[in-house]
Amino acid sequence: MLQQLTLTHFRHVDSARWSDLAPVNILLGQNGAGKTNIMEAISLLSPGKGLRGGNPEQWRRQQNGPNAVWAINGLLQDDIDAISLATGSPQSNPTSSKRIVSINQVPQSTQQILADYLAIVWLTPQMDGLFLADSSERRRFFDRLIYALYPDHAKYLGRYDHALRQRNKLLKDRQRDVFWYKALHQTMAGPAVAIAAARLDTLAQFNGWIDQTDLNMPLPLLSVKGPVEELLLQHSASQVEQMLIDLWQQALTDDLQSGSTSLGPHRSDFSALYRAKNIDASFCSTGEQKSLLLSLILAHAHGVRQQVPGRPLIVLLDDIAAHFDEERRGQLYDFLPATGAQIFLSGTDKNDFDGIIGNAKVIQIQ
Repeated sequence: MLQQLTLTHFRHVDSARWSDLAPVNILLGQNGAGKTNIMEAISLLSPGKGLRGGNPEQWRRQQNGPNAVWAINGLLQDDIDAISLATGSPQSNPTSSKRIVSINQVPQSTQQILADYLAIVWLTPQMDGLFLADSSERRRFFDRLIYALYPDHAKYLGRYDHALRQRNKLLKDRQRDVFWYKALHQTMAGPAVAIAAARLDTLAQFNGWIDQTDLNMPLPLLSVKGPVEELLLQHSASQVEQMLIDLWQQALTDDLQSGSTSLGPHRSDFSALYRAKNIDASFCSTGEQKSLLLSLILAHAHGVRQQVPGRPLIVLLDDIAAHFDEERRGQLYDFLPATGAQIFLSGTDKNDFDGIIGNAKVIQIQ
């Protein structure tokens, strides 16, 4: 569990520390007080750009000037061990566009290692239209859920994306030497298959958890469609690796014309069906879509705690109460303790949290 959070020169915060964090935490404050900034800081204790998709220039507190070193420190504590996770700008180069990571004060070579220690998922008001958004947004959302079961998924995504960027640069530069492409195809194939396999396996588990849940909310049936996933349903992993290498080589002429890679797990898309109505989520109302997303987050948390009981999991629900009526909030609050995850909720009205506030730590944000 995240026991302590310390921020330095991050967003609106000059310096602050919150200790003795609880299984359920409620951030209360007026609009603009900085509740989402704190949620974002927690989200950056996992790989990626956080719940806002930000960058170091945005994370650095502007009032402290361009040379301010911003930092986020989280202390994970269980009955036996304490682990320090930290991320921020390099001391030697505060204006760097990269964020560094350390574990127990030991610098790490990649931020993907954070997924080995902690899984974090979130739901924000900006995600309400996820099922209508670009497919890349859905991939990022679902891939993050997969980290909780397969921490190496983040590493495979990082390796694949790095090689993919190199291939796309060669394509845009009109590089026609097949030697460079063959080397990249060999590098990309293994991670591509691992990514697709984790997606298929995890979605099967998600659907199983949702089948068994007693959550009284709209429930989704999930699926993923993509060329690599489809191949894996019919062939072994080693066969698909070789097939991808051949397919990428065959697609070179067309890819050179378009300047991008047309085949791979970066082209896959996730979808959800509202089970009770047998309607694709993209055709559901905004309220139904939000409920489907929340059901997925909660079922995922509950399932992860059953599947990997010792794995720390944090669920961030930003401004969640304001968008549901009293009955739906009651259903949510009744179910949250059963997830076994550490929960952070935010809102402006204390009354919106009736039913759970008595069992939560309230953090007033000024």
